[in-house]
Amino acid sequence: MAGTEAIFLQLTILLVLATLSHFTIKRFHQPTIVGEIALGIILGPSILGFYFGVVLFDTTLVTTFASLGAIFLLFLIGLESDFRLIYTRKNVLVASGGVVLPLLVGFVAAYFLIPAVDGVGDNGTQFTMALFVGATLTATSTAIAASVLLDLGLMREPVAQTIMGAAVVDDILSLIVLSIV
Repeated sequence: MAGTEAIFLQLTILLVLATLSHFTIKRFHQPTIVGEIALGIILGPSILGFYFGVVLFDTTLVTTFASLGAIFLLFLIGLESDFRLIYTRKNVLVASGGVVLPLLVGFVAAYFLIPAVDGVGDNGTQFTMALFVGATLTATSTAIAASVLLDLGLMREPVAQTIMGAAVVDDILSLIVLSIV
């Protein structure tokens, strides 16, 4: 099958299965994102690839469309959010706690666990490795939170504005921490 035909066939299969998962997951009163994640696990290398040795979708194609989907979702978040409500003192405080707490817990846990692992330390000291582990734990998933809030129709509620505001500020702070480390 030619390249373009294969892409359209893969997209058709993916859209049909995603639509079916949407209706199935709604019967259990769960957010759509739960069905999408479950479908990805089933169709991806975790289930089909591991147990059956079948790869339905080209990894490059899936990555490209996933990136496009994330861009559109974040654009939708921007349309649904009020900038003045995002950057408030409360959101900055919540986000700071969401960065500092995982950073400290990850750092302390990794600092004491790293010496038990053989071969660690070739690329840096125990301190820098633990700092890197702590920094990686600061990231949030703004897109997942936004998807759930959109599904529930709560995006314009004050609590959703706090969640999204804190998540956006948390992402910015996390990127700063990761770029420093």
